[in-house]
Amino acid sequence: MNGTSMAAPHVTGALGIALSGLRAQGLAWSPFSVKRAVENTATVLGDMCQFGQGNGLLNIEKVFEHLQANCRNMERDVRFAVSCGSASDKGIHLRGAAAEKSHEIPVKVEPFFLDNDNRAAKDKQGFNLKLVLSCTESWVSHPQYLDLMFTSRHFLVSVDPTGLPPGAHTAYITAHSPAHPAAGKLWEVPITVVRTEPLTLA
Repeated sequence: MNGTSMAAPHVTGALGIALSGLRAQGLAWSPFSVKRAVENTATVLGDMCQFGQGNGLLNIEKVFEHLQANCRNMERDVRFAVSCGSASDKGIHLRGAAAEKSHEIPVKVEPFFLDNDNRAAKDKQGFNLKLVLSCTESWVSHPQYLDLMFTSRHFLVSVDPTGLPPGAHTAYITAHSPAHPAAGKLWEVPITVVRTEPLTLA
């Protein structure tokens, strides 16, 4: 009873109950706000590695509370497209020779409304989020703030893996709205570094 064959219907059924409760209370949501609620309220399991659990274990009661508390936020109907480097990757991944030196990687963030083409122009013109950026690891450097309007914004991320021991390492740059800190991250830049173990001959 594991894997996507069980996880998908389990999460779908649980979210169906949460959305039914929101509809009964006349509260709005979007696919983007639901996804953020799931990610920000999941329970991290202490006996499982980060690579094996993603955001953690679904906590549907907290998902419902998150959706209730943030149903009127400006970003409710907005998704944030994040792309990294010249190839527009979803995150930053360094391995092999690339994990032996520091890098500066450009990151682009662009907001899109639900049903973006038919969204009223005044909503796009009035969109503005002042974001605080933070990171889980000291070997990653980035701007502290980002003023995001309804257009793409670019910033540089510096990753210096030279002091890391061999093995797999992960970090996340997360963006939060200081106006609603309890809402958690609005988007993130995942960073993975895999440093090789040197082989020695006996």
